[in-house]
Amino acid sequence: MTTTNVDISNKDDAKALVQTFVDQDEQVAKIEITVTNGVFAGAVTFNDPPTPEAVGDGTMDTAKTDAAKAIDDGKSKITIERSDAGKWTVTAT
Repeated sequence: MTTTNVDISNKDDAKALVQTFVDQDEQVAKIEITVTNGVFAGAVTFNDPPTPEAVGDGTMDTAKTDAAKAIDDGKSKITIERSDAGKWTVTAT
């Protein structure tokens, strides 16, 4: 796995990051967004090689919605993870 930092400067950038990378499903293992004193930071961990295609259980769309809500709610740490089976989960604090 390879982790890459991603520049994000506001809530809209953070939401776009989630949309873009969740859609790359098999390639992405985890997306992390942190907010410290209003300053956003992002990191994406990629699977190498890509994992099998998602199971199509709807968790991808739910993850996008849950992450956007956490961003809007001002959570300081948001983690969006994809299991090897293709299920997405969101944790926000």
